[in-house]
Amino acid sequence: MAYFLIENDTQCGPYTLEELSHKKIYQDTPVWTQGLDDWAKAKDIPMLKEILKTVPPAYKKAPPAIPIPTPPSYSNSTTAKYHGYNLATRWERFVAAFIGTLIILVPVSILTKGEYGAGDSYFSLFGFIVDTTIAVIIGGLMYPLWGGNIGHKIFGLKVISLKNGVDMKQPVNGIAREVLKNILGYFILPIIWLLWDEDKQNLYDKAMGTVVVKKKEE
Repeated sequence: MAYFLIENDTQCGPYTLEELSHKKIYQDTPVWTQGLDDWAKAKDIPMLKEILKTVPPAYKKAPPAIPIPTPPSYSNSTTAKYHGYNLATRWERFVAAFIGTLIILVPVSILTKGEYGAGDSYFSLFGFIVDTTIAVIIGGLMYPLWGGNIGHKIFGLKVISLKNGVDMKQPVNGIAREVLKNILGYFILPIIWLLWDEDKQNLYDKAMGTVVVKKKEE
């Protein structure tokens, strides 16, 4: 049986089981072989468990010729860590947030007769109540429909749990994420944390255990 693995973000192989024993394979090394639908961690492939523990005798002869299978494509940004999704880029998240905010603010400004956003109202009790109400509406109505807010919907993004990959469609979770985002937004830094974060998470994402990903093409 032939095995392929990812070394330094490059697909390598095919290798026999004995050849793999001389490679630097770690528990989280991505490996693929016939019978697997997608790449898996070495520790999750039963045939490799002994290789991870011991070193077998030196390879003595070439294995018989076997058909070389073609593994599925491997993308460094699509890993098991993100449950098969690609993370949304920082630019995509910024544009989605900007457009989504504009769409929400127009009707809100009309309903409040221009009082919201005027002068110091944004930092007032009135502004806080309006922001919180908007966050509750977005989290309670949009998340169950789209797994995110209207900006996410427009740009083909959604919010998922980093732990299990489940779409963030529970109203209570959507409300909690949007309200927390609103509160932390007053401090600026927590909502620009993704500029340097490896998982492109803001601090409210870290608190909720969420990441923003690109929806898969159907």
